[in-house]
Amino acid sequence: MNIKDITDRVFEYLDDKIYLTIVEKWNELGKAGKKSTVTDSNPNRQVEIHNLIRRQHNDQIVTFIRPLLENQLKAIVPEAGFWFSGSPPPGTTLKWVVSPWQNEPMASGIVSVALQKGDELLMGILANLSRIRVATAAQGSGAHEENTALKVNERLLTSQSSNVQCFIEKRITETPYAPLVRVLRHTYNIPVQVNTVASNISVFNTDVARGELDFSMGYHFHYPDIAASVCIAEQAGGVVTDFSGGKEKLLGGEEFFCSNPLIHRQFMELAKQL
Repeated sequence: MNIKDITDRVFEYLDDKIYLTIVEKWNELGKAGKKSTVTDSNPNRQVEIHNLIRRQHNDQIVTFIRPLLENQLKAIVPEAGFWFSGSPPPGTTLKWVVSPWQNEPMASGIVSVALQKGDELLMGILANLSRIRVATAAQGSGAHEENTALKVNERLLTSQSSNVQCFIEKRITETPYAPLVRVLRHTYNIPVQVNTVASNISVFNTDVARGELDFSMGYHFHYPDIAASVCIAEQAGGVVTDFSGGKEKLLGGEEFFCSNPLIHRQFMELAKQL
């Protein structure tokens, strides 16, 4: 199995087929009240994708794209099962982990595809159509975005740290993780920013991979939504685990922490004290 070849084939399909398919579907769904159509040469690509989001055609797009992705990915690696966002994992050791379409603030127009063997991510592609940006990662080949290699930063958490992001589904005081968030704030005097949109996690994990964000963490999410971004962060030199340092609760969508190795060790030491 040539992971780079698989990554290239998935990338080519997302870039050449899925974007155009979304464009065509948008034209179909958005005819009423639209003054211009979307084409591959349309310079207002980002605006059109945001219009799609505002018109709330998410379900139609997912229904349309999912079988196309499934058929193509099955042709690339026939023996792999499928784990789609919102569905249980397959019984196969090798699996495609896919989030067909994420439309939320900060994560608008994202298609996420990863290939996983057991608990090990072999490749991941995060196509952010609204930003016209694609990040890719393949085991042993590093992580890249538009031909630029990605690398996590080498900072430690200090009282000066401000580049952090936290996803929770409820108010911090209502979660069992409140003590952990508080100790992070008190120990390092850092403003843990809270984001309540799960699909945004992919964006923040990729920011960690770029070295722009010190860490991201989250609770109660769909693992397929973030699998590709986890692979990207790991191949950029980062560490992504659950709060015990393992993978079980990460894969179960319960909790995760994504950072560089130095901050990851700091966080694990804090977690052990609670």
